[in-house]
Amino acid sequence: MAYHPEVQHIVADMRMSLDAIDALVATTARDWAQGAPHEDWPVRFVAMRQFVVNETIKLVASALDVS
Repeated sequence: MAYHPEVQHIVADMRMSLDAIDALVATTARDWAQGAPHEDWPVRFVAMRQFVVNETIKLVASALDVS
């Protein structure tokens, strides 16, 4: 099953989602820790949370479809 092209495509999409989540959380945390002067911090936190939750739901659904 690991050699099936569609499975490889789904797993690659899952990995890209994980990388995007990691990059967004790391960037937001770094900016917050360094005291970056963003005027829209509440919006950034809510947007980050929403993106992470949505991508995680998609990721888990894809994992269940593949298995």
